[in-house]
Amino acid sequence: MATQLKKSGGIPKVFKTSDVTETVEIVVDADDAETSKEISWIPCKSMNWAFVPKPLLPPKEEYDPVEKFVYDAVRSRSAKDRNCADPEQQKSAALGYKAILELLKKGNDTTMLKKVLLALRTSGDGTTMGMIVRNSKMHSNLLHLIFRLDIFSFENSQQTSIGGVDSVITSCDLSLADAYLNLTVALVSANSVFLTPALNMLWRCIQKTDAITTEDRQLILWHDKVKTKEEIEAMIDQQFQRNSRLHGALSKILHLVPKGHSEIFTVIASDFPFKLAPLLKQACYVKHCFIVLNYVPTIRQNILEICIDKCLEIDVEIRIAQDGNVQIEASKDEDCGTATEGLFSTDEDLQEAKILTDKMKAKKEKAKIAKSAAEQVDEMAEKLDTLMYLVFKHLITSTELKSPRQMYKMIITAFNSVILTTHRSKFVQFVILFLCGLDYDSKDHEKKKDDEEVVQAADQSMLSREFAAKLIDLVLDPFRPSINRQSAACYLASFVSRSTSVCPGTACEAVSAILRFAEAYMDTYPTEALARKARRGAGMDFGTGNQTSKVAVHSLFYTACQSAFYIMCFRGRECIEYYQKAVEYYAHLDHENDDEDHILLYPDPKLIDISMQRWTRLVSHHLHPLMHCLESVRGEFLLLSDRFDLIEGSVLERLIIKDRKMASSPKGQMVKKANLIRTAATLEKRRMNGGVGGLGRGSNPLDSFFPFDPYLLRRSYSFVEPYYRHWTGSLYDESLKNESECEETSNLVDDEVSIGDDDDISSDDSDDEEDDSDHSIEDTTECTAMSLTSTTCFIPENDDSSDSDITADDLAVKKETWMRELKRSRALSIEDCW
Repeated sequence: MATQLKKSGGIPKVFKTSDVTETVEIVVDADDAETSKEISWIPCKSMNWAFVPKPLLPPKEEYDPVEKFVYDAVRSRSAKDRNCADPEQQKSAALGYKAILELLKKGNDTTMLKKVLLALRTSGDGTTMGMIVRNSKMHSNLLHLIFRLDIFSFENSQQTSIGGVDSVITSCDLSLADAYLNLTVALVSANSVFLTPALNMLWRCIQKTDAITTEDRQLILWHDKVKTKEEIEAMIDQQFQRNSRLHGALSKILHLVPKGHSEIFTVIASDFPFKLAPLLKQACYVKHCFIVLNYVPTIRQNILEICIDKCLEIDVEIRIAQDGNVQIEASKDEDCGTATEGLFSTDEDLQEAKILTDKMKAKKEKAKIAKSAAEQVDEMAEKLDTLMYLVFKHLITSTELKSPRQMYKMIITAFNSVILTTHRSKFVQFVILFLCGLDYDSKDHEKKKDDEEVVQAADQSMLSREFAAKLIDLVLDPFRPSINRQSAACYLASFVSRSTSVCPGTACEAVSAILRFAEAYMDTYPTEALARKARRGAGMDFGTGNQTSKVAVHSLFYTACQSAFYIMCFRGRECIEYYQKAVEYYAHLDHENDDEDHILLYPDPKLIDISMQRWTRLVSHHLHPLMHCLESVRGEFLLLSDRFDLIEGSVLERLIIKDRKMASSPKGQMVKKANLIRTAATLEKRRMNGGVGGLGRGSNPLDSFFPFDPYLLRRSYSFVEPYYRHWTGSLYDESLKNESECEETSNLVDDEVSIGDDDDISSDDSDDEEDDSDHSIEDTTECTAMSLTSTTCFIPENDDSSDSDITADDLAVKKETWMRELKRSRALSIEDCW
């Protein structure tokens, strides 16, 4: 789908859908468009805008009495001065100290509060500050009130007239904030023991402030507080002044006390919003985190890890059931009443517990009524989409300073510890695919296409190869838990199949490595008797033909084999051509006269061996790995094997017969050809027609999921799309197209050659057509097990959209369309199984 902006009037948006022959224009006023309310971010390039201005002192005649008053009050707390001072003067100073504490607690006189804050720093030529720092325990109440003070809570309401309409704009006395922040910086610089309370105070104030910078002028937290354009501009300026002072004070403190670089992350992590917090709060918080990285770059990896972790918490909340329905994970507190009763013994306690339980249930029911399941999915998906958008934007900005490989090393630790071990993560892992794509772009492959040797050498050092090699190591590591190795196999298959930065050589090496593991596994269980013995040893032998126990014991083997089949479904044609070229290249290579400095264009064929002998041995083994795969993967692999002779003929025929028997579609039912979803418009149309086409049917005995299946978050999709490989269609669909072209050609030849007896010919043709129609229904039914079509979907034949039609311009469609796509029912599939 292509998207264009037409500049006329209110800047309407025009959506052009490519799934119909005529161009359809839908004009939406820009003021009503969803994008006007969406959160955006423009990273700041420098921190010159963040500083704390030097406060202006009041007139000398007003300020000198305040300085003396504060000096005497603080001095009265000293034991030495308390014994030497006049009793009346001491009593008066003690009352003054209490008055200062009361002023800090209530803050009812902002003018006097500003003078007191200034005097605490300047009175007695700095000796007042020294007394407070030296006797911090004596002045603990004073310090506590200083660091708990919310300096921006003292607002002044100003009545203004805008366009003849009276409006009230609240503002803060920035001179009061300057006095307070300078005092805080002075306290921390005098004694680093005040570092932690100062950081907590500043970060608490930052959370209540919009992340306005010189580049990013979008209101988020305070957007609902203003209405008119003038009010918005005034609020933006106010929030910018606050933000510049707070970040300026924080950066200055961290510069004075380098120890704070490790302390600040603890503060940020402890205050990170919960996953159920409002979207605006979470987005603004993440923006502030990325602003901090401009002056504390040493915590970049920690910030990225915690952002990914929080995105993952939201990701797993959007649960995809086995039937494809999308819902929010329900809380497990239905039995809270029974659990609560066990904690109490007396009847009175039980009664109180019952009342508490009833209140909890009533609150839960009220929340369910207030927010439907569909709204919950929309809200969680929007949160995740916005946070992923911010993370992708930050990665792009960071690659201007650091290479994609450096950013990858920061994120790979989070992948190992969090993403890989999270069951059915759907979106967060795409940051790896994105970084691999950025790394591929940085190599400037397009400019080097003329020199094939340079391209091959550059491909050998790509980040995608490093990630694929890491996944292979995880799969082959015998010291890791089996569940982690299976997860790594799924990630390997999905990444190699989906990432456009993975070259055919890497795909061949990945498949060959999996085949070597499978061959070693088959050598361990050469006979069925040994396999049954393994099941008995694991306590899972429930019968001779029980498939559940077989899958449970050999789940790693089956998952690894399915990964190899899956990669071949997507990259089989490329891999086979690459392997054949490598064999031919080495056959003609003159090893005797070979120069040591000569760059080999292909790796050793032994390292990328995907020959017929290996596949035939794998599928002929008594564990039958192909029969325990996802049905659509099995069917497509059989088609690929038939087309490129991957399996011996007699073995292939037996497998096809078994596949037909195991097919999930009803026998004799004609399945209509259905291409995959391509654009947001066709997504919705196909959903309304009852299902999703493509690799969208069949059983899933391994409960498999492929982490890099289509990315369905609307806004952040534009970052993934350039580096994502979509399914291009089944070989079965291609064979049908070739057959139809051959029939059309033969019909044209017959029309040119045919002479006379049109009636006889037409009658014969009609009989032949009846016979052909009968055979076509039967043939289509028999081939559905090997095709990649959906039994629940009917798509009109004039829908010729292809998976490669999706572009970033498709994102201009309304948000509701993508939300409906996210919640559509999905069949288990290569393309759509999460």
